Amino acid sequence: HTKELLYQWADNIREVLGIEPGLVGDNNWDEKPVTVAMIQTLLSRGVDKLKKQYAILMFDECHRTSAAEKFYELGISLPQKFRFGLSATPWRRIKGEELKIEGAIGPIIYEIKAEDLIKEKFLAKPRFMIIGYESSM
Repeated sequence: HTKELLYQWADNIREVLGIEPGLVGDNNWDEKPVTVAMIQTLLSRGVDKLKKQYAILMFDECHRTSAAEKFYELGISLPQKFRFGLSATPWRRIKGEELKIEGAIGPIIYEIKAEDLIKEKFLAKPRFMIIGYESSM
């Protein structure tokens, strides 16, 4: 799942910004002015190996920053002033977890509801059907 996100972000950067992004992760370490990195790679190889000074830090699936203590520690140790976290499921209902996310990334600055995304045609409207069946169990 994380490798898919790495390449999905890279593809979107190419398409929207028209530039070739750097990749850090999945056996790549190629930094460019815009670089997509896997947090696992930064944790295993060390964030101090980053050569460029980046102005902005973005966490996709940011709810994971509180799930593992190492992710949280990495988040608070990076020097970037501008931080953005993206998540479709930001709060996992674990007491205090939202404070760790906010500590690593910052407060929520924009929120949108699923209903609004459905109206704007960014999400499909879910349909549920109950299907009965006979069982001899």
